[in-house]
Amino acid sequence: MEILEADTDLLVVITFTWLENRSFSELVGLLIAQDGEHYAKRFFGTAPNLKSDVAFASGNHECEIER
Repeated sequence: MEILEADTDLLVVITFTWLENRSFSELVGLLIAQDGEHYAKRFFGTAPNLKSDVAFASGNHECEIER
């Protein structure tokens, strides 16, 4: 959260395996649960899962975020 404090224009895109089992709103709730309510509007959205995309290199979340 220090990064969010340092750059107030920064938005967050969630990209990790929790997306397979939880909704965006559930994940934001978990991430802001410990006195982070003021960050809620900074969570922009989720990245698509590109594991089945031929151009996707395993573990390259940058490609998912850019998409």
